[in-house]
Amino acid sequence: MPDIKELIELGAFLPGSEKLKRIIELANIEVREKGSRSINIPGTNISMTVHIRYDGRVELRAYRKDKDETLRLIEVLNKVGLRPSICVCGKRHVVSITHTNVRDSPLKPVICQKLSG
Repeated sequence: MPDIKELIELGAFLPGSEKLKRIIELANIEVREKGSRSINIPGTNISMTVHIRYDGRVELRAYRKDKDETLRLIEVLNKVGLRPSICVCGKRHVVSITHTNVRDSPLKPVICQKLSG
């Protein structure tokens, strides 16, 4: 039985296989130490982690335990023109900037450079 990587590589040559090619690219990304994918948001003192979702979309995420600190973070991100969303996961608050907002922001080149370097 062929392994998963072999199946993906074979499927990459089929018509409409752009998504599979992206999966192969993501599968070949080297593992880096924690914090190596963090970027600083210009105009703030906020650091967020570049996260690649299961579907290949890129998000920026910041994790906070304190509710008040989370609300301040959202306020600052709104002031610099980013549209953050919030999710409560257990005892942590996850502040994220979605793929659509990243794609349309001046952060796009910074994120691309972080992922390629």
